Amino acid sequence: MAFTAALVSAVFVYSVVFLAAQQEDFTGRVVTIVDGDTIGVLRDGHEMLVRLDGIDAPESTQEFGPQAKQFMHEAAFDKVVAVRGNEIDRYGRLIARVTADGRDLSVAAVEAGFAWHFVRHSNDPILAAAETRARTERLGLWSQRNPIPPWDYRAVVGLP
Repeated sequence: MAFTAALVSAVFVYSVVFLAAQQEDFTGRVVTIVDGDTIGVLRDGHEMLVRLDGIDAPESTQEFGPQAKQFMHEAAFDKVVAVRGNEIDRYGRLIARVTADGRDLSVAAVEAGFAWHFVRHSNDPILAAAETRARTERLGLWSQRNPIPPWDYRAVVGLP
């Protein structure tokens, strides 16, 4: 019985530590706009790359890539943002929802037609509805006849 209690206690502590390590909530100033879905946020004097959760913006060399980056620059650059992270991706970026001036940047980018809802990694109904509205209103990249999703573009040009 004592062994079982110790095991349950150890699993609980490990779970709490693991979840805490995955959760990264902080505020910081945006100092870099990498592209339409990745920003650099100053945290404790160091820049942390943050990949916006639930979206995929056109690549910089893709149609609407520069416009997506400009949109993100206007929405976030030099602003203090709230970051709610949930995991680190294979490139070392924090995957997070980011809020600037009370706006969720993932939702804002999709609503404006500068990003896709990344359904492979997200089932967020708010992002799905935002994409549907942008498509219907032919905003941003949806003004094109057949916009190429960034994941397909990366596969064609050999980007990871």
